[in-house]
Amino acid sequence: MAKQKKRRLDDLLTAWLEYTKNTESPTPYHLWSCISTLACTMERRVYLEWGHTKIYPNMYITLIGPSGGRKGEPISIARDFLNHVRVNIVSQSIIREALIRRMKQVATTYPTHDRTLESQSAMAVISSELAVFLGENNIKLLADLTDWYDSQPKWVYETKGSGTDEIIGVCFNMLGAMAPDWIPLVIPHGAIGGGFTSRIVFVVEHKKGKTITNPNLHGVDRELEAAIKHDLELIKMLSGPMRFEPKALKLYEDWYAEEDRKTDMGMPAIRDPRFSGYVSRRATHIKKIAMVVSVARSSSLVITENDLLRAKGLMETVEVNMSDVFGKVGRTIYTAQTQEVMDIIRGRGQIKRSELMRIMYRDVDDSMMRGIEATLTAMKVITSTPLTEGRLDYTFKWVGN
Repeated sequence: MAKQKKRRLDDLLTAWLEYTKNTESPTPYHLWSCISTLACTMERRVYLEWGHTKIYPNMYITLIGPSGGRKGEPISIARDFLNHVRVNIVSQSIIREALIRRMKQVATTYPTHDRTLESQSAMAVISSELAVFLGENNIKLLADLTDWYDSQPKWVYETKGSGTDEIIGVCFNMLGAMAPDWIPLVIPHGAIGGGFTSRIVFVVEHKKGKTITNPNLHGVDRELEAAIKHDLELIKMLSGPMRFEPKALKLYEDWYAEEDRKTDMGMPAIRDPRFSGYVSRRATHIKKIAMVVSVARSSSLVITENDLLRAKGLMETVEVNMSDVFGKVGRTIYTAQTQEVMDIIRGRGQIKRSELMRIMYRDVDDSMMRGIEATLTAMKVITSTPLTEGRLDYTFKWVGN
């Protein structure tokens, strides 16, 4: 039997960030695109036994940011690596019935760690325009994606005239990008905070990461690219159960008990009630992230204490901006305008009221602006300082997070 090639990289996540440093995209976009790439590569071959269930590393990750925020390049890089390891990638524009048929068609078998054969239908959507894939208020597709997240051993679709389609060994990953303006169109208000959105890790950034005037001055590190491809090939071959080392399991149990206590006391990790479903799933999210962190470091299929601490840090960092994703979705009559004003003030640091009105006059009149000012002041995210004694103009300053 041929000897298996050894891992070349000490940590694939760190190597990925080094490989993508010469781009204008925010670092979190690249980091979570790498996490998604690893999850897609592991498919259903690696799992964590947890009580009566098995947790698989598949994830739904969505990059959120404004137009021009450089969301596309991280997804393009991820797609290139996934094509290299022959992950089944679905078209970003496909109707629900065709997607289900495609899921059934990609079914394959693979040898497990104990030399038995298992079946899986593994697929990923990798889309720089996720709104195109999801469609407008496509409730049935959102329901399917909600079901597929849990990687059931069998998923059945019954049609009126074409009989029954069975998908064996569901494994679906999603990496996409979307501007926040699309959220109200793609996800119905009643579905916000529900099953589908609770399964998504939203990576929210408000501007591009940095300015690179000429990326060709530094070029692409082809040696590092080859090393990443090499390790992804080996990760694609991994198979079997993952386990916590004892210290890591104790750390997880303590973390879970503490987070449960905080939530019961009304102090959840994300206070926005629209994320109550996500908060209830944080324990699943952290285990999936820990599985990815483990394979980025080693082929041992062991989650160490450091792996769990790193997964915890990754999750808590991305959660800082996560509630901003639904900033333009709400029941008040000017929710979207309030979010847009808030984004402008936050982006500028400070701005005159008169200048803000010149920017927003198409959507916000003087009366509405006063209401928005009062809301943001009550939220303690802005302060206002009069420029003249008669208070005819103000300077708004951002003081929030």
